[in-house]
Amino acid sequence: MKPWCDFVIATMYCADQERIPKSDLPAAILGLQTAGRWHGVQIYPDAQPSLDGHWQFPRLSLGWDGNGGSYLVHCEERADSGMALLVSSQSFSEPAVYVETGARSQELWPNELFVSYDLAVLASNHFLLTGLQHPSLGWVELEGFPRLSTGHRQRGR
Repeated sequence: MKPWCDFVIATMYCADQERIPKSDLPAAILGLQTAGRWHGVQIYPDAQPSLDGHWQFPRLSLGWDGNGGSYLVHCEERADSGMALLVSSQSFSEPAVYVETGARSQELWPNELFVSYDLAVLASNHFLLTGLQHPSLGWVELEGFPRLSTGHRQRGR
């Protein structure tokens, strides 16, 4: 199958990025397990930013939750679509995982928002071919799961 478009795959650390070849994507995802807290992998179209400087779409982002040993994967298919998160189940447990949502705040999110390496790679490979979320995997919109605001940073998971 011919890819939907040419994508850039980049490892990210804060605002710095390093492009990597598509063949290195599984290793880059695995490498997040030993990378620092602010590292991630981004997949986005190989195109110039729009006139207003906004990111290009579609976009898939992956991060590692070091305390829980799992990945957080989110996808934005279009600029006007909401962010969807890959889930291991559509049935959610009580929010228990601390997630930083801003410069000084955190929320508690359900464990099901954090997925295995295999699910992260499957979603990423499908995205590279289609620019879309994998239709047979579970996804939830940002507003579609229970969460609690802690109002301030907490340590740990």
